[in-house]
Amino acid sequence: MKIIINIQDDIFFAADNFAAQAGLSRSQLYQLAIRQFLTQQDSMNITKMLNSVYSKPEKNKGLHSTIATLQSTSLAQNNNLETW
Repeated sequence: MKIIINIQDDIFFAADNFAAQAGLSRSQLYQLAIRQFLTQQDSMNITKMLNSVYSKPEKNKGLHSTIATLQSTSLAQNNNLETW
């Protein structure tokens, strides 16, 4: 897809020089940069969501006894360990 965008002269020339030194076309460089930026944004969004979940005060500290028993039993079955 072809698009037209406006880029500041200093950024354009720096990117153009970098692309030439790296053996990339201008299009390849912009595609790589945009892909990396989007990937970074996805990672930041995941981190924000996790921080939101883990920053909420817990209503119940620790595991419910039934859940703890189920987890330890599951670990023992999967790892051939004795139950806790």
